[in-house]
Amino acid sequence: SWEVAVLNFSKKHGNFSGKGDSGAAIFNAQGKLAAILHSGMPRGMSNHVTFGTPGHYIVELVKERYPHADFERLKFDA
Repeated sequence: SWEVAVLNFSKKHGNFSGKGDSGAAIFNAQGKLAAILHSGMPRGMSNHVTFGTPGHYIVELVKERYPHADFERLKFDA
């Protein structure tokens, strides 16, 4: 299986994710969906690592079920 790993920059920073964050969207610097968070590892002796399901895979699954789903829209009509 494929996973997206999010590594903390250094031990000085807090954890990227915590308990209860599963299902949260992780976005890249361009504002695009990078992953859906599913787990993390405690820091212990190393930097904290968060794992997610790749965003492109999530979009693919949603489009299979909902073929008209639009993930590129920037504005919504009221």
